[in-house]
Amino acid sequence: MRALTTTTTTTTNSLRAPFLQLRRRPSCFLLTTTTTTTRRCLSSKHPKGFTAPTSDELDELRGRVNDFTRRCITAEVAAATDRSNSFPHDMWRKLGEAGLLGITADEDVGGLGMGYQAHCVVMEEISRASGSIGLSYAAHSQLCVNQLQLNGSDEQKRRFLPGLIAGESVGALAMSESGAGSDVVGMRTTAREVDGGQSYVLNGSKMWITNGPDADVIIVYAKTKPEAGSRGITAFIVETKAASGFACARKLDKMGMRGSNTGELTFDEVKVPKENVLGAVNGGVTVLMEGLDLERLVLSSGPLGLMQASLDLALPFTHQRKQFGRPIAHNQLVQGKLADMYTKLQASRAYTYATARKVDELGSVRTQDCAGAILYSAERGTDSKPIRQQNNDDKPGKYARTDAKVEVEYPREGDLPPSKPVRGLPGQYVKPTLASFSLDGNVGVVTGAARGLGLVIAQGMVYSGANVALVDMNKEEAEKQAVLLAEAFARENPNAERQPSVSAHYADVSDPASVQACVDEVIGRHGKIDNLVTSAGFTENFEAINYPIERMRKLWSVNVDGTFLFATAVARQLMERKSGGSMVLIGSMSGAIVNVPQPQAPYNAAKAGVRHLAASLAVEWAYAGIRVNCISPGYMLTPLTQKILDDNPDLKQKWTLLIPQGRMGQPQDLMGPVTFLLSSASQYVTGADIRVDGGYTVT
Repeated sequence: MRALTTTTTTTTNSLRAPFLQLRRRPSCFLLTTTTTTTRRCLSSKHPKGFTAPTSDELDELRGRVNDFTRRCITAEVAAATDRSNSFPHDMWRKLGEAGLLGITADEDVGGLGMGYQAHCVVMEEISRASGSIGLSYAAHSQLCVNQLQLNGSDEQKRRFLPGLIAGESVGALAMSESGAGSDVVGMRTTAREVDGGQSYVLNGSKMWITNGPDADVIIVYAKTKPEAGSRGITAFIVETKAASGFACARKLDKMGMRGSNTGELTFDEVKVPKENVLGAVNGGVTVLMEGLDLERLVLSSGPLGLMQASLDLALPFTHQRKQFGRPIAHNQLVQGKLADMYTKLQASRAYTYATARKVDELGSVRTQDCAGAILYSAERGTDSKPIRQQNNDDKPGKYARTDAKVEVEYPREGDLPPSKPVRGLPGQYVKPTLASFSLDGNVGVVTGAARGLGLVIAQGMVYSGANVALVDMNKEEAEKQAVLLAEAFARENPNAERQPSVSAHYADVSDPASVQACVDEVIGRHGKIDNLVTSAGFTENFEAINYPIERMRKLWSVNVDGTFLFATAVARQLMERKSGGSMVLIGSMSGAIVNVPQPQAPYNAAKAGVRHLAASLAVEWAYAGIRVNCISPGYMLTPLTQKILDDNPDLKQKWTLLIPQGRMGQPQDLMGPVTFLLSSASQYVTGADIRVDGGYTVT
């Protein structure tokens, strides 16, 4: 097997000595005991020419990897990785130069030609330094590189493995979807043949993909024959940089392992040549299961590293920390805790390495043991927590806190700063010090603001101190209302220190170019956008069977597409500014219930879409501090509604009887809820749907 060596001479990567020289042995030789004879042979799970390592060779490997982590994955690097929620990209080159990315790959493609005991050793030592880096390392070296080693053709190995093993490209595996984790057959990503079978086109999405945001090479599972269930899934090698239609839709934030980049991936008509089919067409489950047990086995050594890191921190601390004149290490309770930590680590380590040894020496891969090893070590790792109190600037405490069960570490009483009383005197004009309804200094955009609910909402925002941009297709009317709103504020607040700025802007909310131009114009006028209210929309009464399709498309494009376009345009500039913000999407009670006394099914569906859109965007943008909520009004007595009812007395009577309160809501009823959701008073509220007015049914 190839020696693990490096030739770099820089200070950062100075790994001048070889990792180890493994002596060659015949690929098949006898182990004898007094009772049985067991043949140790080359396994189909191992690289060419593999022979199982001795304990001395594994110990030497552990020492070399430990030396690498002390040089390259310092406590400061590990802390910064989790704190920044970002994997250090230069680490891939360092791992590649050290020879650690191709542990189980053939030597002729740059690998080390070693086995799974060795891979567990490397995974444990890297995780000991940083759980985040260890997790990304495993996704690259085991889920991607080893899958290619096990199932790739000679040509595929020559094309992809050298770059992956050198750290020049990043690998990942994409199986899970939002609705299909362990249920592989439930996946929805599809692949259809094109070009006479010379290529496939992938469509769908994958969720929780480790290394997804960075990956250059991804093994993707998709259904090529959906009706065939597990026998209709195929594995593809997707080269992301050349894949038109591939995107990382979002990078996910996590409580633990934060530095291991995880993302949601989307495939929109992504073309993959047939040469990139991994294994057989419709044989993807075989490919998946070929590596799944080994993935679990190698990943079970990650918690071993975390447990060892906990002991690394706890043992010195128990001798340094003194209570009642002696180190706490002399206390039986502390000794018992340390004994538990050590015993659980050694029991977990024994299970993992015994299973790995059977794979290496006997070629025996037992599903129950591979699954049992990761189950046991992960649960024991969660139990093993450092015996120490941390201050917030304690770097070891930060980087060691990488298991999934994150605990709050409280400082000692004497380290707490003195508390100061919060200022809060009674009276309307006291400077607010707590969360308040004030929008003073904010810049808000209201669509559909020239009339009706949008105009009333804009008035409430102006009265709360916001600078407001009125957006409407009828710009002339919006300009008139902007002047009237500014004059009304000045008249009713003669002693105000600041006069809010109110501007008018044109936008066709269903046109992406028009929306972006409007947002750019607002930013040019006001310098920024903090808040958005999407009130633009309309409804029509047509029986469903007679609804003109073009009118329905227009209704949907204004009510749903327009809401989405403005929300994403505003969110984009908030993210660029790295500033939080708040949006209110105007839905409707008719989007939640169906006993509407007039035919408007497409409108009801559109407003239901707006309500769900708000909830979805709230989740997607929470990491950026952007709050998205929905307000669903019931019957509101706008001037238009008043005219309709005045012209139809029977309809007015029918509607009034349907409203539990016996009266309709007033547009001004929306002022308070909208201002509340836009202001800091609701800083912990996102994804909510507030119903204003009882509507047709008490909910």
